Order: sequence, then structure tokens, then C-alpha cells
Amino acid sequence: MVRARAVALLAALGLAACAHTMVGENPNPPPPPPRVEPMPKPPISGEPMSWRPGHWEWTGTGYSWQQGEWVSRAGHSDQWLNGHWESQAGTWTWVPGHWM
Repeated sequence: MVRARAVALLAALGLAACAHTMVGENPNPPPPPPRVEPMPKPPISGEPMSWRPGHWEWTGTGYSWQQGEWVSRAGHSDQWLNGHWESQAGTWTWVPGHWM
């Protein structure tokens, strides 16, 4: 019983590691500095909106700039933590932004 739980736990951890690896990992050069982009006026909406700034996205062969955008805060707090790139042992990993 204990061994079966240990095997199940290791399998779950392995799947979690695979899922994390698929989210923008890059063993190549670090991302360029973020672009300075103007924040346009928010769209007219009855919903509260938050600005999500642009960021560099790894395409598998290089970086592509993803423009910033206004997103609905409906059902979320008003605090958004921006995504960012982290380096660990020469591998760059994108940590997606999220609501706090």
C-alpha cells in the first residue's frame, strides 16, 4: 500500500514536471529586455479592467513580442502579478502572470 502511494506520487510529480517544462522553457539566450509600450485607454466596458503588459514569448526558435492588453477583472482581485522569465542553470522559464 505504501509502495503504491509512493509510485503514484512519483508519477504525479513526473507529470507536473513535464507540464511545467512545456510552458515556455528555453535553454538558449536570455529574453530581450521588455519593450516600452504605451498603455492605451481601457475599452469602454461595464466590467472592471486591468492592464496586462506585453512580454517576450519563446517560439522554439526565437522570441516573439506579445502585446499588452486590457483584461477583465470580473471574478478576480484587482491585483495582477506580471509574468516574468527566470533563469536556473542556464535554462530560461516563463512564469505566467496571475491574479493575487
